[in-house]
Amino acid sequence: MKPTELFKKITGDELYRQWKKQHPQSYLTHFFCQIDASFQPKTNWEIGFYNHQNSKITVFALLPNETFEIKPEDDVFQKEAGAIEELKIEKVIVSEENAQEACRTGLAQSFPTEQTGDGFLVLQTIEQKNLWNFTFISKTLKFLNVKIDAETGLVQSQQAISLVQK
Repeated sequence: MKPTELFKKITGDELYRQWKKQHPQSYLTHFFCQIDASFQPKTNWEIGFYNHQNSKITVFALLPNETFEIKPEDDVFQKEAGAIEELKIEKVIVSEENAQEACRTGLAQSFPTEQTGDGFLVLQTIEQKNLWNFTFISKTLKFLNVKIDAETGLVQSQQAISLVQK
């Protein structure tokens, strides 16, 4: 299910509506999914909502029966302190499929000798840009990361981070 469709589904879900009544200040921040080396999902999507008043995030997980479960509110994983940016789902124009194609091209151009293993995909906003954020672990133990602009489809950044110090 596409994130835009999933967002409509969750906002119509009774579990979400009851939660939102108790957390009106919380807003959409991300969609997360584990993927394999061929970009196929290994897990269902998880959808995160950030509460800026207590700096906590609540995640809703899509279950195989197309219902949702809510995970306990938790601390936010982030490099730098500050508010987590809101994901404006209506500004996501580039489909996941087109973002995957751009990522494949970016991986081939920037990391031609690397073989990718499993990874994850996050749809999120970073520095006011909606991004499809792909990360894979390579066979040489590197994180390979490619960020695709969700509005234009252009590669925004590519990097490899070694997991092993030589």
